[in-house]
Amino acid sequence: MHDWAPDTLDPSKLYACGMYERKYVKKLIQAMKVEHLTNSLTKTSLTGSGYSKPVQLFAQSFGLPTQVTWSLEGRHDFYCGIFTSMGDKFLCGSHGMPACYDVQFLDGTIRVFDSSQKYFRLIKEINYPFPHWSVVSMNLSRDERCLAYSLLACNVYLSSLDDVSGGNEVSLIGQSHNQRGISKTFTVCFDGTGTHLYTGHNAGFFGVYDIPTGSSECVPVSPSATRDVNAVTTIDQAGNVILAGGDDTNIRVSHTRVCMSIFLVLTLPSVAQRR
Repeated sequence: MHDWAPDTLDPSKLYACGMYERKYVKKLIQAMKVEHLTNSLTKTSLTGSGYSKPVQLFAQSFGLPTQVTWSLEGRHDFYCGIFTSMGDKFLCGSHGMPACYDVQFLDGTIRVFDSSQKYFRLIKEINYPFPHWSVVSMNLSRDERCLAYSLLACNVYLSSLDDVSGGNEVSLIGQSHNQRGISKTFTVCFDGTGTHLYTGHNAGFFGVYDIPTGSSECVPVSPSATRDVNAVTTIDQAGNVILAGGDDTNIRVSHTRVCMSIFLVLTLPSVAQRR
């Protein structure tokens, strides 16, 4: 082996690996694998076809599961579920019972299970008020003492998890925003302090809820946004950096300092966005 390294890693020159140090060869191979995997995933997402056998094998080499190892079957249909950070509790929300439905498997209840053992054990049920199709999003505060959830409606709800055997107190946070044309809440997320909630709504609106005061405000994620905002999350441990994704295929990045300014000026410019 020569003690020479190329200035650039050109996959087309892989045949000349005899001139490369081993670590550079590994980088070349890895780059080609990642490029192939990315192209395959992009093609699959566009065509809707299944994953090829090479892609499945490559994913398995990184320990990604390709088969279901177990499933939880309940007595009621549920739309979403989350684990606590330790994995010892599992929460799920079942479908509600609007007036137009009369189905025994729709009961409008959030269930808390003890998942620390082999079998899940039901430890608490929370009956949410005014069921509207289903709970579509749930999020736990950092200390995991409070659950925020949203229905496919305007409002956001909070429930305490301190006493798993106690009552089912549910608090309504904020009021409806129908005056802005908002009729649905697709996603809810706590900030790092547990005192604010971020929400995504229809018509391109993003919401900030102040839990201690009960105040709230919803604004467009950008001046041109009109499509649903159906995913909001924080990406850092402090919960200060926010991502918001919507049906307009944009993922917007913002900071809590910008969001807190909503209560002073009713605009929310994105720190970065793809137009």
